[in-house]
Amino acid sequence: MELYQGLITRRSIRKYTGERIDEEKIQAILKAGMYAPSARNQRPWHFIIIDDREVMKKIMKVHPYSAMLAEASHAIVV
Repeated sequence: MELYQGLITRRSIRKYTGERIDEEKIQAILKAGMYAPSARNQRPWHFIIIDDREVMKKIMKVHPYSAMLAEASHAIVV
């Protein structure tokens, strides 16, 4: 997919299958996130990968915008 096409067709996904994501794909997602620009190129990357269902349930109890974790297999905390 060309960059322009990707930018204009992007969308937000809020429903998940719960299917496990391969470690290789998770690493690719993190790498893509590290290419995002940062203020003054400081690159303050702090990513936490969560795949523990109990931890995600606790997050849903305290974070008002985390309901999508109910169906997600992983969460990335930035």
